[in-house]
Amino acid sequence: MPVNSVTFSPLEALHAKLILVGPQGALHRRVLDSICSLKETEHVSAENLFRDEIERGTPLGQQCARAKASRRAVSDDVANAVLRRWFWSRKSTRGFALSGFPENRAQAVVLDEWLESRDEALTGCIWFELSRDDALAEASERLVCPACRCTHYPNREVLLVPGHCDHCRTALVADGTNARDEVSTWFDHKARGSRSVASHYHDRGMLVSMDASGPVDSTLVEFASSVRSLAVDR
Repeated sequence: MPVNSVTFSPLEALHAKLILVGPQGALHRRVLDSICSLKETEHVSAENLFRDEIERGTPLGQQCARAKASRRAVSDDVANAVLRRWFWSRKSTRGFALSGFPENRAQAVVLDEWLESRDEALTGCIWFELSRDDALAEASERLVCPACRCTHYPNREVLLVPGHCDHCRTALVADGTNARDEVSTWFDHKARGSRSVASHYHDRGMLVSMDASGPVDSTLVEFASSVRSLAVDR
């Protein structure tokens, strides 16, 4: 369930454009739920875009599938091509929360160039700080909805109907093994690149670090305040 709407309502008019960086987890999902409860704001997951390419059997999808099978990151050329399609098809006035891209400084520079070419401005980059052990412990509890693919963390949130998806009420299934694999992959292959992304936006005064191990609701309040501050600075 999203944080109290009063907390996020001041963000409604911002149409904030955010990059979310760090290992996936309950806080990440709750932030996305809250952002996506706002009008004219969308969550864009690079992993979902890659998965769509794979399911459609496109040439880009075949390259994504090979990278996934070998537990490697999708190459810059492929990632840029997939994300370029999303970026140039969206309304420039819509806000977004982008996760999974950019994954390194080179990709961040490409995204900066895309934004500049459309006279758009990134609101900021949110860095979620979480240790490997904490991230793995949290991942082991993850449940997934087989219908809408939403993820839930019963150890960090209260489900409206225990054992069922908050969005479509489908019975949830355990997904801890996949979640732990994703976290391990992030720390083993993506953490260094993600830190370079954080450094890139830190140098531009656009980075906010969040402690993802703390209480979810209080951190969401801090998140909303940080986004408002970044928007004012822009």
